[in-house]
Amino acid sequence: MKTGKTKKISVAAESKNLLKVRDFVVKYGKKMGLVTRQVSEVKLAVDEAVSNIIRHAYTGRPGSVQIELKKLESAVEIRIIDEGIEFDWNSVLEPDLYRYVETRRKGGLGIWLIKKLIDEVVYERAESKNILTMRVYLKLVGEAEVLRGEKGGLSIRARFALYAVALITVLIFVVYNIGTRYQIRTIRSKFIDRYTAVTEQVAQTSIDLLLQEDDLALANLVSSVKKSERPLEYVIITDADERILAHTEVQRTFGRYQRPRGVRSLSVNEEVTVFTYVARGGKEYNDFSAVIGYNKLKLGEVHLGIPEEKFAEVNDLITQRLRVAFIALFFWSTTIIGVFVLGSTFISPIRKLAEEISSISLTGQARELRLATNNPEISRIGEAFNEIMRSLRATQGQLTDQTRLRRELQLAQEIQNALLPKSVPKLEGFDIDAAYRAALEVGGDYYDFFEVDEDSIGIVVADVSGKGIGSSMVMTMIRTSMRLESRGNKRASDVVNKVNRTSMGDIKKGMYVTMFYVILDSKKRQVSYASAGHNPMILYRDGTKSVSFLNPGGIAVGIDLGDPDEFKKLITSEKLRLKKGDLLFIYTDGITEAMNEKREQFGEQRLIDFIYKYHHLPSSEFKLKLNDEIGAFTKGYPQNDDITFVVVKLEMTPAEIEYSKRLHLFQLLDEEVLLETALEQTGISEEEYIELKAKRDKLGDEALKPEGAEEEEILLRHATHEQVKEIAKIVRQNPDYGVTRIARLLGAPEHGSHDIKESVVRRELIRMKLDTAEKREAFAKRALPTGASYK
Repeated sequence: MKTGKTKKISVAAESKNLLKVRDFVVKYGKKMGLVTRQVSEVKLAVDEAVSNIIRHAYTGRPGSVQIELKKLESAVEIRIIDEGIEFDWNSVLEPDLYRYVETRRKGGLGIWLIKKLIDEVVYERAESKNILTMRVYLKLVGEAEVLRGEKGGLSIRARFALYAVALITVLIFVVYNIGTRYQIRTIRSKFIDRYTAVTEQVAQTSIDLLLQEDDLALANLVSSVKKSERPLEYVIITDADERILAHTEVQRTFGRYQRPRGVRSLSVNEEVTVFTYVARGGKEYNDFSAVIGYNKLKLGEVHLGIPEEKFAEVNDLITQRLRVAFIALFFWSTTIIGVFVLGSTFISPIRKLAEEISSISLTGQARELRLATNNPEISRIGEAFNEIMRSLRATQGQLTDQTRLRRELQLAQEIQNALLPKSVPKLEGFDIDAAYRAALEVGGDYYDFFEVDEDSIGIVVADVSGKGIGSSMVMTMIRTSMRLESRGNKRASDVVNKVNRTSMGDIKKGMYVTMFYVILDSKKRQVSYASAGHNPMILYRDGTKSVSFLNPGGIAVGIDLGDPDEFKKLITSEKLRLKKGDLLFIYTDGITEAMNEKREQFGEQRLIDFIYKYHHLPSSEFKLKLNDEIGAFTKGYPQNDDITFVVVKLEMTPAEIEYSKRLHLFQLLDEEVLLETALEQTGISEEEYIELKAKRDKLGDEALKPEGAEEEEILLRHATHEQVKEIAKIVRQNPDYGVTRIARLLGAPEHGSHDIKESVVRRELIRMKLDTAEKREAFAKRALPTGASYK
């Protein structure tokens, strides 16, 4: 592979992608000239670094990691980039291995291994990214050979060298043999720590899936973990009643979990525990058990099983390494004897040094010098020279990488700017505005406006997983697809389904897009909307002074469910009719997850309070006020996610718009504008004008007001935010009450005198996972605080 060639891979920060990363390192590490041992060491170092990113960098939120391999003239450079929380690399001290083995302490050993395995390791934090740069120097042809001289009899110096090498060989063998025992214990401990971390990760991932009762996602989680971690023989997820919700042996799903002898039940506060037991067939297992907990409540347990024989493979590996090390040591000692016998000259290394300096002065390329000499003075000169070259090469590489990165980010920013609308649409009777603010130079959020038909516009707000050029490319594809599929199609869920079908083959595995799509009919003041796994849209009703979270069913675009029709089955459309003063707020989670220096989130409640307080403002002032509110809360603290929102207000009803047109027509005529011109400007026909004129001449301007019944209201299928809180309060106090009694209580003065249908109460109970008496009893026992969010 040519010098300067770079290979990259970007994956989601999930354990299942570790195998893909390892294969990438092995494939291109060999092509770039690393020998087998170096490839193994780089693979281990990268594996450790990426594993740490997966476990610690994103603290439960989705993220990605990018690995780059670049071929330099005399080295291979590996860069690992993530956008997680900052990590102080230099704060990790070299561990006491003996203490580590005795206490089984977590953390520190992986970083120590990276520093031991890699020639150069540099960590930096730049532009809200963690960048770990590792360099491994290539083994030059003939590097291991020494200069040869004439053969002769063994001198005193040669015999001394022989005895010394023999003694050193014996000593090293003894020390290595003793140290191997500690190494086995260390690696075994690391093996345990690794799968402790995997168990913790599975438990954390299972919390939301258990709360959502998403058995399919649990089954997929169990399957992916089993595939990505070869030593695992089984992965089991149970609920609090020890019913199996997911099992690698699918036929055992939903059965009763038979706890092996020696594997006890864990309390909610216990950490991951490793139990050892013997199965009926005499096979010994290590069971990694963890509690799935939420708000000090035990939701279930995770069990990962690894046979003891898989641990024994580690011992076999160490034994094999011991044999290889002994053979290598023998040849090393023989080579050393040859070095002492044959020696080397002073002229050759000095000439080599001069040639290298001359070459560098001509080419401007900084590379290290490899001197084959035993002379200490020459070696010191060579080391000093190489140190200067390392510094020069590091400076050159840093400047090159920064220039390339700036160009890439500039390109991505141009793509992003081209995607976002240059202005908001002017729709008669509506007041619309939007805002976008990227957390990084290039973000993953996107919004757009486009025409559906002559009376309707489409509004979409989306969030692409990941950042940078990759997410910008996905945005471009989604934007094009949305504009094509939405034309003439006024069913929101159908548009999103077609976009998913179009995009499935082009969105990289591990990436996905959440979106909320709204169709705004300006004539009927009707809104059709669908959600692909996005934040709910907020509706403020001015007439009732209430807030509702509108969240129709659906999952993110780009997730492969196996069956293309499954997405269509899951996504739904809903409708509503806006009234004067109503407000729609579509947003991404960058608003609610905005943090201050205390790492407190802005949260949904602050957003709701803001809407109650400032809903009366024009949309442009509402936008500026919200940006100021978020800025005052965060106080300049760096944000990890983009902030995007669209606000829609209904300023005039259809009747008011029609009345305004008619008044304007007669105002134009009073100003002596030609009738034909006035009719064209107002969109009123000549026949209607004649009829209006006759009425106006008799009754005045009051006759211009439109006649007709009010449009039929489309009832919401969602409860308001206040109603949801009251439902939770009633269930907590009376868990034995059913839908009818809850609906009746909601109408009582002490619960707000809410007029709500039983069907809406039933829907909210289902959404809150409180649709059975058993679930309501369990909920009441948790004693969640009043006003907790269930969205």
